[in-house]
Amino acid sequence: MLVLAACSKKDPPPPEPTEPWPAHAVTSSSAGPVAAQVRDYEIDERGIANFSLKGTEAVPSGQLRVARGRLQIDLADLARSRGKVAMDVASVSMDEWQDGGANAATNTARAWLAVGADRPEAERERLRWATFEITRISEVSADTPASGRVVKQPPSADASADAGDGGSAEPGTSRSVRLKALGTLTFNGYRVERGVSLEVMFHWRAGQSEQTPPTALSLRTRSPLFVELAAFDVAPRDQAGRRVPADDRLLGRQVGREARVELQLSAKLSGK
Repeated sequence: MLVLAACSKKDPPPPEPTEPWPAHAVTSSSAGPVAAQVRDYEIDERGIANFSLKGTEAVPSGQLRVARGRLQIDLADLARSRGKVAMDVASVSMDEWQDGGANAATNTARAWLAVGADRPEAERERLRWATFEITRISEVSADTPASGRVVKQPPSADASADAGDGGSAEPGTSRSVRLKALGTLTFNGYRVERGVSLEVMFHWRAGQSEQTPPTALSLRTRSPLFVELAAFDVAPRDQAGRRVPADDRLLGRQVGREARVELQLSAKLSGK
């Protein structure tokens, strides 16, 4: 059934829980000598994290559909960019699994993820966000957004709206940069070091100079992020958060022991 799982006898015990910490603010000392080149981009809440959990007998799959966070992009040196992205595990939506249908699978997923319906609301709020904090960037294909690879984009709804009533508009410029983001993934009170390969597309409006800050960006995973469920103590639980050891038999068979995660996110230049 759902997305993450407990240790088998051969699995190592999960790491000691730690309290999540906020993303480091980007300052002039960490962002380079020209602090004015650092711009904040607010993550759109309509982000998507697709996941699957391949077992030997089934492949449960679903989505997380609510995102939040902020990226501090150093436009003069992308390798010095930082930020934090979070996905709301309470927004999980499962595809049909076993005989209970998608709704039953979704309810089971929320229970396993520690945000079941019978848990106190304060507990659900505390545990509902899975957060990735970017602490280092490596393997950058271009130093700046303007030096990235040009990507042809079709006219967008935003471009058409800018053109006036019923008009059409040429799309703006988009450039692609590939990179690897390294940092910490925090969920359910546990923190694990992770790296993820991303493609980031920077977008300028039609007629906007590429020497100005991009008005928006979008990113996607170039290869899946694999998340071991035992590392975050995700295991069979009831809606109140109590362990259900009898369902451990599902792990590895009906539910994989790691989640294969693919992200699609967008962000807009902050006015603050």
